[in-house]
Amino acid sequence: MDKINKFILFLALITPAMPKLKIAEGLTMYPLEIFLLLFFPLLFRKIRLKIQFFLFALWTITLLSTLVSFSHIVDFGGFFRCIKGIIYIPLVYLVYQMFKNKTFNFKYVIYIFILASVNNLFILIANGIDFVNLNIWDVKVIGSGLSNRFLDLKTFQIGTIESGAHGIWGNYCVLIFSLSLYLKLSKKIGNKLFIITLICFILDIGMSVSRETMITFILVFGSLFFVKDEKNTNLRNKTALSWIFIFAILIIITIGLWGDKLPIVQKILYTQESIQDSGTENNFQLRINGWFVYFESLIRNPERIFIGYGYNLESYANYVSFAKRSYQDSYVALPESFFIQTFCYGGILCLVLGILFWVEIFKTCHHTKIKNLRIILLFYFIGLLIGNTISGASILSDVLYCQILILLGYLKTCNHEKNIINNSEK
Repeated sequence: MDKINKFILFLALITPAMPKLKIAEGLTMYPLEIFLLLFFPLLFRKIRLKIQFFLFALWTITLLSTLVSFSHIVDFGGFFRCIKGIIYIPLVYLVYQMFKNKTFNFKYVIYIFILASVNNLFILIANGIDFVNLNIWDVKVIGSGLSNRFLDLKTFQIGTIESGAHGIWGNYCVLIFSLSLYLKLSKKIGNKLFIITLICFILDIGMSVSRETMITFILVFGSLFFVKDEKNTNLRNKTALSWIFIFAILIIITIGLWGDKLPIVQKILYTQESIQDSGTENNFQLRINGWFVYFESLIRNPERIFIGYGYNLESYANYVSFAKRSYQDSYVALPESFFIQTFCYGGILCLVLGILFWVEIFKTCHHTKIKNLRIILLFYFIGLLIGNTISGASILSDVLYCQILILLGYLKTCNHEKNIINNSEK
């Protein structure tokens, strides 16, 4: 079993650098997910931490609500999404168990990120990316990483999942940047590796269109004002200002050379023009309208406050069909927010569990004994929380979900066993 655990962890670590496999029409899975599913009866015993309990309860209730929704419309897409959410959960304790008496080498995570960035660039080039006239609405040539790519097992060609979310890849990139920043400040990686990571990060973010990623990045960057050196001296006057100067120069050079050709700059300009023309940003207004539609649906169907609608988008769309008269097409059927989504899918209990999940994340970071890592990650998760509140639930989406669970498992090694529900190891 030890070899299986190590192999599963290996697959989990390299997942960002590989596309999904297209098993059948409409069904794509990472190799990791196939093994997690096969060995879940054995891995189930590794659900022992509070944060795992909250996640397991959240996904299980959502799964039950989804099954209830099948009496109206059957949608196996949401059913399998709940299963995928559950099978990832043992990763937290698996990492905790393997590294509670060992040191985890974060360099491997950096190497995998560099490999993933290179793979992403090659795929964008293969898809015909035009670096002079980038189209921010074409998902095939937008930097979403490999989280929305799949390998067709019949044709052995790389395809694109049209509904892929840009915030998944962007927030993963910021997570790796956060870890590389900690490693550099702790002198655990050299200048060459950090600069390569920085270049990959700038390229990835520059080709992304995720504005929530920029929020997270700005907060992580701001954490430099609070980190300490080996003598417990605040780095505000030397390191932080130095890095701000370096980043400012890089950003000025990048914008000066490419300017509005960069997707992220295009998206910001689009936001500015949209606000000037209509007083609001069109995409964000669609989200807000989607939230209003959801809460109005609860007034019409109060029982859904308790049982939710399930992870069944077709069924939910029927319940909110009344909105077409009021909003026409000016709303999104899926309420894009972590908290509203959990409320929508599983009812009030799922919402409470979602809140407890975030509380446990911040408690885990707060109790981490590695000071600089604790500070940087607290800022990262604050940014991620903001993005997940006003946008989609990227923290529960495959690549980012997987890497954060691995990170939380490692952070738990710094907090010993006091959060373990069942201390007895089998």
